[in-house]
Amino acid sequence: MRSTIVIPVVAILLTACGGEHATHEAGSQPASSDTAATSSAPSTSTADALASLPEASRAPFGALMAGYSSIQTSLAGDTTDGIAAAASAVAGAARILGDGATEPSKTFFAAVATEAANLVTNAGDITKARESFGELSRAMIALLAANPDLAKGRVVVECPMTKNYKKWLQTDTKVKNPHYGNTMLDCGTISTLEP
Repeated sequence: MRSTIVIPVVAILLTACGGEHATHEAGSQPASSDTAATSSAPSTSTADALASLPEASRAPFGALMAGYSSIQTSLAGDTTDGIAAAASAVAGAARILGDGATEPSKTFFAAVATEAANLVTNAGDITKARESFGELSRAMIALLAANPDLAKGRVVVECPMTKNYKKWLQTDTKVKNPHYGNTMLDCGTISTLEP
């Protein structure tokens, strides 16, 4: 009896995680399953996103994105090592960027700074860190949705299984789920910047 229950549950989990991983860059529409690529990298880079910023904003924005990526990678690897420092760097960079921004970007940078500061507080507990990372991702995706040129070189991924905010950013199309780590590392599908 037990084996008959396990197989359908596994099938449901695999179906919920998307089975197929469509590929496209942040801000564009998901590829249809007929034309989905399976392992292409985004066509533009972070350098392209930085080029769209004023000179004074390039270093802080680079630090913000590098810190965010470091957090995502750590959580996908089931560790909290380095998360507090990376989240602190994200918060500091967001404050600097917000100080020089106009509305609505100023509000978006403030939200990123707040959520990154919350993550610093929760960095020692992987469950709380993952919850905070979800809220940081919500703020980051809202920021990039309002400023799509800044999303160059990033891919939005979505996991329907997590109880946290379901989307996050990555630098490539190979899904690395920060909410489940090695338990369900490839659970997720490429998504859009819509918050």
